[in-house]
Formats: sequence, C-alpha cells, structure tokens
Amino acid sequence: MIRQNGEKHTKGAAPRPWRSLFMPSFFWLLGLLSLFSRTMEAAGFPLTISETKRKPVVIVGAGPTGLAAALALRKEGFTDISVLEKRNEGEVESERAYAYLIDGRGQRLTNFLGLTNDLASLSVSSRKFQSLTEIRTDGTVNVVQLPVLDPKAIEKFWLPRAAFLRVLQSAVPRVSGDGQGEGGVEGEGIRIEWGTQLEAIRVDEQDTLTVIARREADGSTVEVQPALLLGCDGLNSQVRKWLNEESSLEDSEKKKFRMTKLPSDAAGLFYRILTISPSFPLPVQEGEKESRMTDCESAYAIRGAGTPPLSLGLLPLKQSDRRTANIICWPSHPIWKANTPEKMTAFLKKEFPQLADRMDSFVSPQEVSRFARAPCGQFPSPQYSSALFASFPTQRSTRSRKLPPSSRQQIRSVVALAGDSAHAFSPDLGQGVNSGLEDVCALVGCLREAEKGG
Repeated sequence: MIRQNGEKHTKGAAPRPWRSLFMPSFFWLLGLLSLFSRTMEAAGFPLTISETKRKPVVIVGAGPTGLAAALALRKEGFTDISVLEKRNEGEVESERAYAYLIDGRGQRLTNFLGLTNDLASLSVSSRKFQSLTEIRTDGTVNVVQLPVLDPKAIEKFWLPRAAFLRVLQSAVPRVSGDGQGEGGVEGEGIRIEWGTQLEAIRVDEQDTLTVIARREADGSTVEVQPALLLGCDGLNSQVRKWLNEESSLEDSEKKKFRMTKLPSDAAGLFYRILTISPSFPLPVQEGEKESRMTDCESAYAIRGAGTPPLSLGLLPLKQSDRRTANIICWPSHPIWKANTPEKMTAFLKKEFPQLADRMDSFVSPQEVSRFARAPCGQFPSPQYSSALFASFPTQRSTRSRKLPPSSRQQIRSVVALAGDSAHAFSPDLGQGVNSGLEDVCALVGCLREAEKGG
C-alpha cells in the first residue's frame, strides 16, 4: 500500500469508530434476523422454507459475498442457485488487486463452509507478521519489530483478493457436484453465469418477479423467476437501485434503500494499484558484498522522498508470481500528473531514489505504462442502506386488487442486499470483506429461524 504522508486531512471530522465499524453489521444482525424471518414465516409466504429451497435463487455478483452466499445457501439445501457475474471467468481485476485480512468474523463463514484450511494454505498468518523492514530513501534498511497487541487473539490470514476468490470458486463443484454448463460453471445446485450482465428486474401484473440478464459472449438472454434475489453487486448495486427507483414499493419504502453516508477523513482519496515483482533486490548495505532479495512473505515499507512523500507498503503474501501495492493520495498529488510511461518512470525514480538503479527489477516497463494510463479509483464515504430487503407482491400492488385479506398478504419473492450493496466502507478501514461474509452468516441465521416456524 502506498500512502501519502505529511498532508493534513481536511475532509471533515472522522467518524466515531463504533459508527464506522459496527453500525452496518448491527443493522444486518437485528434488522435482517427479525424482519426477514418475520416476513418468511408470518407474512403469508405461500411456501414453507423447505419448499422454497427447491425454487430458484438469483445472486447478482460473484465477488466474495456473492460466492459465499451461493455456497452457504447450497449447504442449507437450496438446489437451484444462479450467480450472475459481468466479469469473464479468470478475468484479472487490476483495479481490485488488493489483499484481504480474513479475521474471526470472516472465518465464522469459512468454518461453516469447511474452507478455513484451504484459506490458511494460501495465506500468511497474522502470527508471522511480527516485523517490518523499512527501506529508507538513502538506501539504508531498518527492521522494526511490531508489537503483539494480544497473543491470544484469533489467527488472521493475509491473502490476495484473487486467491480468496479461487478458494470460494473451487468449492462450487465440491458442494454442488461436478458439471459444466453453457455460459458458466454448473453443478447440482449452483450455476455461475460468467460474462453475464443484469439487464432488468420486473414484476408483472400477476406479481411475478423476473430477473433478466444477457450473456455478452453470444447475446443470449437469461430469465429467472426467483423466490429469492440477493444483490451482492457492490456499492453501485443495480439491485438496490431498482429497489430505490423502479420497484413497485411505496415511495416511503423506496427511500429506505438510499445510502446514508457517514463522515470520513478518507473520503475522496484517489487510488491506483501497481503490480510489482514478488521479489526484488534490496540496496546493498554496509559490510555486504551483494544485494539481498526481498521475501514475499515479509512486510516492507519503502519510504518516498517527495513533498508530500509517499510510502510504499508491501503486505506479507504467500509466494506468487506478482505482488501489488495501492497508491493512495489526494487528487492534488503530483503522481496523478505523470500520465505517460516516461513521466511515470521519472516520477518513481525521483520519489524512490533507493530503487532508481534497479527500477526495472522492481516494476516492469509494461506495468509502468499500464499504471500511468489506468483510471483512478476513489474512496467512498462509509455508508449503509437502512432497508435490507423487500417482499413482493407489495402492499401497494395487492391493495388495489379485490383479493381476500389472506391472499393480499401472500409473498412470492424476496429481494435482499448483502455486502457492499447494503453497507460500504472506505478501504482504509479494512472492514468490507469480513462484513460481507458476516452478512452471509446472518442470512443463514434468518432462514433457519424462519424454517423453525414451518
């Protein structure tokens, strides 16, 4: 991670930690557990949960939350799960090539799925992350021992986002049975539709919810009428947008799906991700005859010489063919003006003089060219949706029809949100992936509570 030092934050007061870190999960654990369960078991859902498990489920988004939700629902007995993902299978998301720290909340889900050992095999344990090697601008190296805050704390795991997605995706055939279907990965229960874009969500005059998507490869259409539609499609969720703007909900209910933003000093920061060599030579130290190579499973901080300076932080990762770092600073920083390969190379050599004579072994010219022209991401404000699900038909759609009261209360489909679709954190808080996995645990809890009611 590259962070900008020495520049005062002026974006507003920092939020209180409990508001930023725990409020969204609080909404899920109380709101979803009580409301979703009450809806499914007491509001007239025409099928029992056991019967619903044989009905279609659509999950939008094959990120960590979406894949985890598919695996958890399959483990709970759902037999017809479609996951819609606009990315093609194996496509590298260079703008999301960051690392995750899977903590106890996330491991609650991986334990449930039986994936914690797989996770650990691809990760560096937090218990091994005990020192930081600082590479200063004058080329000297200083090893800093990191404090152990709680030696009894649960073991956490550092790994790249892509590696964690592979852990989840590899479990699909294991829980579903083997099989390959047109357009996606298919087993008995889970189908991942890669390269498939959500186009529309509709509710017809018979109050039937239909999800329509299109495969980019051949233009064919996917249409599903799900009992459960789960939006795991991120901060700019199409599912949440539909609930907020286009659904048949009352206006007062639609408003509840607007994101409520919390103050954050980090909101508005620009970031861009640089891919570097997994191991590169350190500056030769006094008394050494030759340079030592960096260790991928160790942590490093490469100090910058600019004004304000950048600091390049490399997290410990298992041996791999590449390593990444996030460049994070305000839009006014000079790095964003280095928009050609020549300008970016010159900037990096000036900012990190300790690497200037070995820059090609640190980052390839091709990567410098890509990085210089890549668009910047921007840190969002921490935000959440106060509404987490809606049931269909709605009271509005049934009120105008001459149906008996019991029929007017019947629910055919539920649309719910999870992960960043329901609550988004700015990346500096490092809470997104674990909160999304915690949402999946909460959803499983809701379904089990509803099933107790028949």
